[in-house]
Amino acid sequence: MSPAHSSDPDRLSKMDDPEINRFLAENETDLDSVRTPETHVPVEQAEPVAPKEETSKPDIAFQQNVEIEAQSRKTIELKVSDDGLQVQAKGIFPETQIKDVQAALDNQNIVAGLLVKEVQTAIQKAQNTGKPVLDVVVCKGMPAKPAGSPQLVYHLPKDLTSVPNLQKIKGFQNISDPDVLQEAVDCMGMAWWVNAGEILAEKSTPPGIAGIDVYGNLLPPSETESLPSSHWPDAGFGVEWIENNTHYAAQICGYAGLLDNQLTVLPAVWVPSDAMSAFFLHLPHQNESVFPNIDTLTNMLIRAGVVYGVIKKALNTLIAKVHTGALEGVLFLVAKGKQPEMPPNAQPTFHFVHEPQIGALQADGSINFKEQNRFPSVRKDALLAEYCPPEAGISGTNIYGQTVAP
Repeated sequence: MSPAHSSDPDRLSKMDDPEINRFLAENETDLDSVRTPETHVPVEQAEPVAPKEETSKPDIAFQQNVEIEAQSRKTIELKVSDDGLQVQAKGIFPETQIKDVQAALDNQNIVAGLLVKEVQTAIQKAQNTGKPVLDVVVCKGMPAKPAGSPQLVYHLPKDLTSVPNLQKIKGFQNISDPDVLQEAVDCMGMAWWVNAGEILAEKSTPPGIAGIDVYGNLLPPSETESLPSSHWPDAGFGVEWIENNTHYAAQICGYAGLLDNQLTVLPAVWVPSDAMSAFFLHLPHQNESVFPNIDTLTNMLIRAGVVYGVIKKALNTLIAKVHTGALEGVLFLVAKGKQPEMPPNAQPTFHFVHEPQIGALQADGSINFKEQNRFPSVRKDALLAEYCPPEAGISGTNIYGQTVAP
């Protein structure tokens, strides 16, 4: 190789050609850039490597977070609970946005229950700490609410807070004195007046509420098991079951309540001990504006056993007084039996004046006081008296239709 093409810079610097020397001096820096790789190729400086030092045991949770972050920046991993009511995001990262969560839910056909506020709170926390927030509940369905326990609902008037106990009203039949009865009624509370056909109570089961899972599927509520018949009061006198044994209905008008654990309607009737009359028993109660008609009252009397001597005019008067608020007192006569006629006593028939007299009446109208007949006189063999057998009496009838002997 000739000296003019030598690659040795020292040798080039020693050339005698002034033009070359001047070029070399002016382009020394450029020359350096074209020198062979072995001597002047720029090399990128590597970062200094710190010497290995002994450290404590690696933070496994942190490493898992890093791995999760690397994986979740593209997709958010979701976990749906077995019942379909909850969705968890495995991690929420500083870079996560609410639309990323929504996209992940849409990808799995999750359409209900997005917890926007909770997700935003997790995103803010991740941004504040620079670390992912793990196991974030991002979606919740609504569980079904089961039906409530069966219960008995009474249709009470507004002024009654509990079902009356009929024991006291039943005991009024044992009071024979009307004045004592009035005092007993004054001491009692409000009665529960009902009409025939009225619903007294019904079995009611509070309905459940359907739920919805995160996929938008309806979740039907569970049904409550029915209770045995012994759980409910029996239908007593004047009450019947209707509508498949779910409702108690009054068969007659009267006073409703519980008697010996039976829902009962007692007729509003008071009968004295001789059963020769029957009275409407007027107790303080509600619903007087819907007082029954004459046919309903008659049916009540029949159910109470009053079948004889019902006074129709008295029933009409009773209805009018109740409607006008003019009914006073506790008892109002509505039926009356027929009293028996007693037989006349057996008496002899005398054929002479046998009773003492004040005196003998004279023709002029004066009285001879000497003739007082203190010792009546009779002739021999004269008929003094005859015996007359007693006549039969006439039987009567009480309000129950029973015969009452004279």
